[in-house]
Amino acid sequence: SELSRSDLSVVVKGCAEGLERILRENVEVLKQAFVAYDANVDLASKGKVCAARKFEHPPEMKCGNIEDFHKTLDGRIGAAHLDFFHAMEAEHCHRASCDEEFETLNYRIRSTPAKEWRVVVEGNLPGCN
Repeated sequence: SELSRSDLSVVVKGCAEGLERILRENVEVLKQAFVAYDANVDLASKGKVCAARKFEHPPEMKCGNIEDFHKTLDGRIGAAHLDFFHAMEAEHCHRASCDEEFETLNYRIRSTPAKEWRVVVEGNLPGCN
């Protein structure tokens, strides 16, 4: 079936009204999110936000030449540890930085790799025991 021009106008008007309502209801939340983001960008530019930056993508990655590409990662850095669970557990719970606190840029939650592991893997939710 095809919409007539007047049917299309009704649909567009309804969508526009709905979008306007959603934006009106959430404009303050959006403003606060932008203020928080701008504050983090400002801190990051001054070198004061570093732990959370590990999740940001670098602007450019240099990976070597075509011969390096054909060697694969195994040829360059060695084979991966195949016991993934225990390797990830060691990385999150036993390495030197496992208790180093960081703050997420999106929700501004303070955590550590060890706490994250306990929540995700063990289901140990703070305040729910």
